Amino acid sequence: MITFHIQPGELNRQVIVEQRSTTRGTMGEEIDSWTTYKRIWSKVLPIRGQEAAIARRETGKLETKFWFRYFSGLTLKMRLNMGGRYFDIVSIANLEERGRFLEVTAVETI
Repeated sequence: MITFHIQPGELNRQVIVEQRSTTRGTMGEEIDSWTTYKRIWSKVLPIRGQEAAIARRETGKLETKFWFRYFSGLTLKMRLNMGGRYFDIVSIANLEERGRFLEVTAVETI
Protein backbone atom coordinates (compact mmCIF):
# COMPACT_ATOMS: atom_id res chain seq x y z
CA MET A 1 0.00 0.00 0.00
CA ILE A 2 1.31 3.43 -0.95
CA THR A 3 1.05 6.06 1.75
CA PHE A 4 1.00 9.76 1.07
CA HIS A 5 3.07 12.05 3.24
CA ILE A 6 3.77 15.78 3.10
CA GLN A 7 6.39 17.40 5.28
CA PRO A 8 5.01 20.49 7.08
CA GLY A 9 7.58 22.71 5.35
CA GLU A 10 6.18 21.71 1.95
CA LEU A 11 2.91 23.51 2.74
CA ASN A 12 4.57 26.81 1.88
CA ARG A 13 2.10 28.70 -0.34
CA GLN A 14 -0.84 30.55 1.15
CA VAL A 15 -4.05 29.98 -0.80
CA ILE A 16 -7.51 31.44 -0.28
CA VAL A 17 -10.49 29.19 -0.97
CA GLU A 18 -13.28 31.39 -2.33
CA GLN A 19 -16.97 30.73 -2.80
CA ARG A 20 -19.36 32.56 -5.09
CA SER A 21 -22.00 34.67 -3.43
CA THR A 22 -24.90 36.56 -4.96
CA THR A 23 -26.38 39.80 -3.65
CA ARG A 24 -29.00 42.22 -4.92
CA GLY A 25 -27.99 45.61 -6.27
CA THR A 26 -29.92 48.84 -5.79
CA MET A 27 -31.96 48.15 -8.93
CA GLY A 28 -32.76 44.58 -7.83
CA GLU A 29 -30.22 43.00 -10.17
CA GLU A 30 -28.17 40.04 -9.05
CA ILE A 31 -24.49 40.78 -8.43
CA ASP A 32 -22.04 37.89 -8.29
CA SER A 33 -18.90 38.18 -6.20
CA TRP A 34 -16.37 35.90 -4.53
CA THR A 35 -15.93 35.75 -0.76
CA THR A 36 -13.27 34.08 1.37
CA TYR A 37 -14.28 30.63 2.61
CA LYS A 38 -10.96 29.61 4.17
CA ARG A 39 -7.25 30.53 4.16
CA ILE A 40 -4.91 27.56 3.96
CA TRP A 41 -1.26 26.63 3.46
CA SER A 42 -0.67 24.46 0.42
CA LYS A 43 1.93 22.60 -1.59
CA VAL A 44 1.61 23.69 -5.24
CA LEU A 45 2.87 21.98 -8.39
CA PRO A 46 2.10 23.14 -11.96
CA ILE A 47 1.29 20.06 -14.03
CA ARG A 48 0.82 21.17 -17.64
CA GLY A 49 -0.13 24.12 -19.75
CA GLN A 50 -1.72 24.53 -23.13
CA GLU A 51 -2.27 27.46 -25.43
CA ALA A 52 -4.94 28.15 -28.02
CA ALA A 53 -5.91 30.97 -30.34
CA ILE A 54 -9.56 31.76 -29.72
CA ALA A 55 -11.20 34.60 -31.68
CA ARG A 56 -7.77 35.91 -32.70
CA ARG A 57 -6.73 36.16 -29.08
CA GLU A 58 -4.21 33.84 -27.53
CA THR A 59 -5.28 32.19 -24.34
CA GLY A 60 -3.68 29.60 -22.15
CA LYS A 61 -4.62 27.16 -19.44
CA LEU A 62 -2.35 26.01 -16.67
CA GLU A 63 -3.33 22.85 -14.79
CA THR A 64 -2.01 22.83 -11.24
CA LYS A 65 -2.11 20.38 -8.31
CA PHE A 66 -2.65 21.68 -4.78
CA TRP A 67 -2.17 19.60 -1.64
CA PHE A 68 -3.32 20.81 1.76
CA ARG A 69 -4.61 19.56 5.08
CA TYR A 70 -8.08 18.11 4.98
CA PHE A 71 -11.10 20.27 5.75
CA SER A 72 -14.76 19.64 4.98
CA GLY A 73 -16.98 21.67 2.73
CA LEU A 74 -14.75 22.12 -0.33
CA THR A 75 -16.76 21.84 -3.59
CA LEU A 76 -16.18 22.10 -7.33
CA LYS A 77 -18.13 25.38 -7.33
CA MET A 78 -15.36 27.09 -5.35
CA ARG A 79 -12.10 28.49 -6.66
CA LEU A 80 -8.56 28.97 -5.35
CA ASN A 81 -6.88 32.37 -5.18
CA MET A 82 -3.11 32.29 -4.96
CA GLY A 83 -1.72 35.80 -4.83
CA GLY A 84 -4.34 37.19 -7.22
CA ARG A 85 -4.16 34.23 -9.59
CA TYR A 86 -7.48 32.37 -9.82
CA PHE A 87 -7.84 28.61 -10.31
CA ASP A 88 -11.11 26.84 -11.10
CA ILE A 89 -11.35 23.53 -9.22
CA VAL A 90 -11.85 20.50 -11.49
CA SER A 91 -11.29 17.62 -9.03
CA ILE A 92 -11.00 17.00 -5.29
CA ALA A 93 -9.54 13.83 -3.75
CA ASN A 94 -9.41 12.87 -0.08
CA LEU A 95 -6.05 11.10 -0.20
CA GLU A 96 -6.11 7.60 1.24
CA GLU A 97 -9.70 8.37 2.40
CA ARG A 98 -8.25 9.14 5.83
CA GLY A 99 -9.25 12.79 6.21
CA ARG A 100 -5.62 13.96 6.44
CA PHE A 101 -4.87 15.62 3.09
CA LEU A 102 -6.79 16.84 0.05
CA GLU A 103 -5.42 16.82 -3.47
CA VAL A 104 -7.08 19.40 -5.68
CA THR A 105 -6.59 19.75 -9.42
CA ALA A 106 -7.40 23.24 -10.66
CA VAL A 107 -7.06 25.19 -13.89
CA GLU A 108 -5.95 28.79 -14.34
CA THR A 109 -6.98 30.54 -17.56
CA ILE A 110 -4.38 33.09 -18.61
